[in-house]
Amino acid sequence: MKETAIIHRNLRRQLLNEQDQLLTEVLIHSSTFNYSFIRLREGASLVVHESTGDIAMQIISGQGKLALESEVLLVEEGDFIFMSAHTVQRLEAETEMAILHVLTH
Repeated sequence: MKETAIIHRNLRRQLLNEQDQLLTEVLIHSSTFNYSFIRLREGASLVVHESTGDIAMQIISGQGKLALESEVLLVEEGDFIFMSAHTVQRLEAETEMAILHVLTH
C-alpha cells in the first residue's frame, strides 16, 4: 500500500532577511520535478539562464518583468506562466515578489 505524504506550509512566513535579495526554498523534490517557493526583493533579479526542463510559475504577489528570448512580459499577482525546456529567461522584480515555481526533470 502506498503511503500518503502531506505537506502543509504557510508561505507567508517565508520572509527575506534584511541583507538577502533572493530566497529560494525547494518545497518538494521528486524524481520528476522540483516545486519551489521564490521570494525576490524589489529590484532583485534572477540572472539570465536557460531552463533544463519545463517550468510553470504562479505569481503569488508582486510585479516584475520576465524577459524571454525575444519578448518581455509584465507579470503580476495571479499570473500563471509556462515555459518549455531550454527557454532563455530573466526575471526582475519591480516590487517584492513571491512565486511558486515548478521545474520538471
